[in-house]
Amino acid sequence: MAGEFVLGMHGDLFIDGDRLAGMYPHKQVKVAEKAGVTIFGPVCNTNTSKSTPWNVSRAVTYMKACCEVGNIPIHVNRMQIACGMKIDEAKKHVADKLKVSVMELTDPIIMNEVREDWGLGVLHPHAGSPKCMEAKFNIAGLLDIDINCVRRFREKASI
Repeated sequence: MAGEFVLGMHGDLFIDGDRLAGMYPHKQVKVAEKAGVTIFGPVCNTNTSKSTPWNVSRAVTYMKACCEVGNIPIHVNRMQIACGMKIDEAKKHVADKLKVSVMELTDPIIMNEVREDWGLGVLHPHAGSPKCMEAKFNIAGLLDIDINCVRRFREKASI
């Protein structure tokens, strides 16, 4: 789904009369339920022209609304979905891979440096830093997880 904006081909995709493009997560989860899914992983993209606190507040607001209306499990942690890990195990796994402590995962200054060092994408990218698919490829490789768009890109590009 394409959140917030109605762009390109997404503007022509409907399910039961609801346009998929432009839906916020709290509406997406209801469509996903109607489609028969048993788990939902909402997404809230980062607005790089805004501050980190603004982006965190926005993400928490969207996820909270999604959790309040959803009748199926809501998982926003990729390691929980991809590897079946509980949250504490997932945090330790990611911290170990990044060579930081679990406490450092919540420090935005440390994590900005870590994300830049590992090529995982940063909130305010600069010239030469990984963005979009390159960052996702790096995340999938570092954490040794399947990310759907990375897998599909590899299949389509035969790499």
